[in-house]
Amino acid sequence: MTERAAVVLTDGFWPKTLVAARALHESGERVVCGEQTSLAPALWSRATARRFRYLDPIARQQEFLASIEEIAESEARRSGGGPVVLLPMEEETLLVMLRNRARLERVARLPFASASLIERLRDKASFGELAREHGLATPRTRSFHDVDELQAGAAELGFPLVVKRRVSSGARGVAYASNRAELLAAGRAALALDHAPLVQEQLPRAGEAIGVSLLLWRREVGATPELVAGFAHRRLREHPVSGGPSTFREAVRDDALIERCARFLGAIGFTGIAMLEWKRDLRDGELKLLECNPRFWGSLHQAVLSGVPFPTLLVRLARGEKVEPVFGYRTDRRSRALFPGDLLHWWKARPRPARFFASAPDVVDELWRRDDPWPAAVKLLGLVPLLSKPGIRRLIAPPPPLPRKALALPNAVSSG
Repeated sequence: MTERAAVVLTDGFWPKTLVAARALHESGERVVCGEQTSLAPALWSRATARRFRYLDPIARQQEFLASIEEIAESEARRSGGGPVVLLPMEEETLLVMLRNRARLERVARLPFASASLIERLRDKASFGELAREHGLATPRTRSFHDVDELQAGAAELGFPLVVKRRVSSGARGVAYASNRAELLAAGRAALALDHAPLVQEQLPRAGEAIGVSLLLWRREVGATPELVAGFAHRRLREHPVSGGPSTFREAVRDDALIERCARFLGAIGFTGIAMLEWKRDLRDGELKLLECNPRFWGSLHQAVLSGVPFPTLLVRLARGEKVEPVFGYRTDRRSRALFPGDLLHWWKARPRPARFFASAPDVVDELWRRDDPWPAAVKLLGLVPLLSKPGIRRLIAPPPPLPRKALALPNAVSSG
C-alpha cells in the first residue's frame, strides 16, 4: 500500500527545526530529521520517526549530499515511490543543496527559490538596493572598502551607527558605534572578513520591530508568484539586548504590511518562504526595512503557534496538493525561547524585565512540551556538539568572508 512519503529535515540542532518537526507530525507527516551530531533536540522529539547523522555540509559537501540522496531514496522506497520533500532549515545547508538542485531533485522535491536569488536577498547591500528600487524605505547606508571610506560614510550619516557584514545572521557580524574609536574598531574588524562591509544609520532602539513571514507560490509555470500565507509578529525581547534574534514575541495583525511585502517578493519572482524584518523609525514614525531571511527563520514558533504552519503548507505545495490560503491567525498567545536566549536577555538587560519568571497561560515555550520532553533534556547537553563539531560551531561564529567577485556594488549605497 502506498503511503505519503517522508519530509526530510536537516539542521536538527536548532529550535526552529524542532518546531517544524512537531508541526509536520501533527499534520500527519512522517518526519525524518538529520544533523551532524546525535545531541540535537529535534532528533529526539516524538515527532521524528527516523533520525540520521551526516557530515559537515560545507567541509564534506559530497559526503553530505550522498547521505541526503541515500535517505531520500530509502524513504521513497518505503512509501512506494511517493515524493520525498527536503526542508533544509539553515541557510548554509540550504544553499549547498540548492547549488546541487539537479542532483537532489532526481530523488526528492526541494521547494525553495533559486540559489542565485537567495544569495542576492541575503546580501544586505544588494537586498537594500533591490528594496529601494521597489519603493521600500530602508535606513541610510553606505558601503566601504577601507577606513577612509568608512569615515567619509560616517561623517555623512552621523552617529550612532551600525557596522554590518554584507552576509550574516542574527547578531553575528553586526557592531554598534557611538564614537570614532568604536567605529574604527568595528570597521577594521569587518574589513578583515568582508571586502565591502556596510555602515548604516542606527535607528532609535525603542522603535518596534516587526517581522513579516510569507509563503509565495506559482500556480503554473511562468505565472507571478501569489501569496499563500502571510503572518506578522512583534519582537518583545531579544538577545543580545543591543539587537539580535528574538527571545519573546507576539503575533500582530498588519494586513497592509503583509500585502506590501508580498507584492515586493512577487515582483522579483520569489517563491517559497521568507521573513522580512522591519523597524519603526521613531524620528519620522515610518517602518524601515532592515533585511530579508529567505529561508526558515528563528521565530517560526510564533507563526505555528498562531495557526500559520508554514512548513506543512510548503510541503503540501511541493507535492502539488491543493492548499487553501492562510491569511487569518490568532493573536492571543506569545512565543518564548526561554533557554538560553530569554534567560540571557534577563541577565544582560538593565532594567531587568518585570515578572520575568512568572508563568502566564498565554506564553508558550518553543522547546519545552510536557508531552515531548526529550528535546529539552538534549538541549541541556548542547554544549558538547558545539565544542566537538566545527560545522555546528561555524553557525554561531562569524560567517566566512564573502568572495570578492560576488555581488559587486558601487561604494555609495543609499536610501536617499
